[in-house]
Amino acid sequence: MNLVKVEAPPRIRVYVITFRRHALLKRALESVLGQTHRNFEVLVINDDPEDTEVEKIVDALADSRVSLFLPLARRGPTRNFNLPFESCNTSFVTILEDDNWWEPRFLEEMYEALRAHPEARLAVANETVWKETADGQWLNTGRRIWDLQGLQTYDYSLEQICGGAKLCNSSMLVRMSPDASYKVPESIPVDVTEHFRERLFSPPIVLVGNPLVNFAETLGTARLSTGSLWGIYQCLLIGSVFIALPDSRARRALADRLWLSCSGKTSPRAVSLVTTGLSIKEARVLLLRAPVAAIGRFLLWATRRPAQLASTMRLRHRYASQLEFLVRAPLTRRLTGAALP
Repeated sequence: MNLVKVEAPPRIRVYVITFRRHALLKRALESVLGQTHRNFEVLVINDDPEDTEVEKIVDALADSRVSLFLPLARRGPTRNFNLPFESCNTSFVTILEDDNWWEPRFLEEMYEALRAHPEARLAVANETVWKETADGQWLNTGRRIWDLQGLQTYDYSLEQICGGAKLCNSSMLVRMSPDASYKVPESIPVDVTEHFRERLFSPPIVLVGNPLVNFAETLGTARLSTGSLWGIYQCLLIGSVFIALPDSRARRALADRLWLSCSGKTSPRAVSLVTTGLSIKEARVLLLRAPVAAIGRFLLWATRRPAQLASTMRLRHRYASQLEFLVRAPLTRRLTGAALP
């Protein structure tokens, strides 16, 4: 008689990050407890140590799998998003922000996606976008972040890491490794933690087309309220790739592809490409090969925001360590063929 060994589902560590949003936290935790994959533990990171209501919410669940992350401290969002990656004593890690919530099969399908692709360390799920209304209700917009069905292994192109990201904080499952670090610089704004962390994963990653995550567009957010810093970080993301490229020929080819893929030569994306060419010498080819319409759009922007332009021109000095992080990151090095010491 042959006995077939059935592999037990692994324990997945879930970090739920919250800050003074009790009703949303309850919804998020309910979505975790409703998962079809039952072998998990939940650590609730409360970013307001004086908010005792969070502990009451956790205690009311009366579920031994759910506990507060200790010690309580006010760390800020970027530091909180690093906490899940400070320990490798678990095999799988995921994050849920308090305003988002999961479909019941999120953990199960994400684990199966990584199980089917043992070469991948990251799986990212599709999301359905919900919008908060003025009266506190939630409207399903019907939008999804990708037009994708099934599973897809995803490798990156140089253009795709020049400002964009597939990784989403609340829709990823990470297969942890003791020989890899997934922590990002804690000096960066939370808006770009996904972009920076993505540079730490070597491809391929797995995209799950099923919308297993409900993404909330809230009226209040911890993210940036102005575009000035966002523009600077777009320049860092783009410029880091040009710095890592080995020669001028490769830089010219990338510049041409970026301008070709720019949806409108008068769009904000065009401004980012021109300012990157101005502020980072290795990316000067972006400026030299810019369409006339893009230069005109940049000049219009620059006359209206001279202080922002001046700040962007100093980014190589002011953000040197963050730029170096991006240049030396595994994904940057792999795609550019950079052999850095």
